[in-house]
Amino acid sequence: MTQQPIDDPSKAAQIPIDYSQWNLIAESGWLVGQHFEIAGQVVLGREVGCDIVIPGTHLSRRHAQLDCRGTKLVISDLGSANGTYVNELRVNEAELKQGDTVRFDVLTFRVHAPSQPTNVNATIIRPSPNKTKPAATTAPSAAQAPVRPTAERSKTREKLHTNQPVPTPNTPAISLLGAIAVLVALATMTSIGYLISQL
Repeated sequence: MTQQPIDDPSKAAQIPIDYSQWNLIAESGWLVGQHFEIAGQVVLGREVGCDIVIPGTHLSRRHAQLDCRGTKLVISDLGSANGTYVNELRVNEAELKQGDTVRFDVLTFRVHAPSQPTNVNATIIRPSPNKTKPAATTAPSAAQAPVRPTAERSKTREKLHTNQPVPTPNTPAISLLGAIAVLVALATMTSIGYLISQL
């Protein structure tokens, strides 16, 4: 396993990727463009003893394990607090395919299989993970709908990237309080203006 550190994200495209091995390519956060070659068994986490060390509180000390089994790559969650997601589905263990997305809390990676030189920006169409195909005339069931991050997780991501609190929608109570505050301010200024004019 070789970690290719990139100090300047604009240079990420200049570092060649070894397509003879499995690769994880970062697609989010400060890691964008960095790639990690996976050979054999690799543990990813924030602990210094891990094969891929990613500092920060989003990962557990030993978050997940990637294991090359013949021509397959299998990911296993190691009991992490924030979970391991493959194509937005939380998994304990899953076989990875070319083009899959792997997410560890807010950090997202794209999987590239050996001998698959592809455009990293290309759309990859994969078969549905469901074993049975619905009839062409039936509407997809709720079980087939992709899992979306919850509103709370989305707010967490926004907070982490902007360091600003996520604004809450205006409610009538807040608008009413704002109107009252404006009226009180105008009345106070009018009173002060009147008193000054009387001097």
